[in-house]
Amino acid sequence: MIEQVLKEMKRLLETKLPQELEKQEGAAGDGIVLGPVNTILIGDQTYQATGLPAIILQPISAEDALWATGKKDVSYRVAIGVATTDTDEDRSQVKLWRTIRAVENVFEIYAPGSVPIINYQTIGIDYKVSLFEIDEDKSTEKGGVLSALVVERLDSYTSTQI
Repeated sequence: MIEQVLKEMKRLLETKLPQELEKQEGAAGDGIVLGPVNTILIGDQTYQATGLPAIILQPISAEDALWATGKKDVSYRVAIGVATTDTDEDRSQVKLWRTIRAVENVFEIYAPGSVPIINYQTIGIDYKVSLFEIDEDKSTEKGGVLSALVVERLDSYTSTQI
């Protein structure tokens, strides 16, 4: 069910993203600090940007394939919104790029085989999206959306599971 998939995606971000962000900082070696993600939300929620950087996991659609064995693989299209901020516009943009890459790494490395997820695939990235409202006098917000297909296998299913 999409609810379980989104909860697992959030759990993976909470537990694995900090080390991936550190890897991005270390690889660049330019002193730009990504820092921890302050907020991870599930669903269609609006959020005031007092806790940036932030991530929103938003389900978009589902497609299923019925197997002859009675199992069903459900492919969910999920939008993963990422927002960063900094007082410098260029640094904020760099933070966005690196945070999106770290998020993508978390899902590519840890999601496949992480119950209930059996597969993950990035299908696109939009680097210019406004996700949150912020006080523009204090900082520059940058937003992007990582589009992904996340697959779940249902062993015993009913039409209400999707």
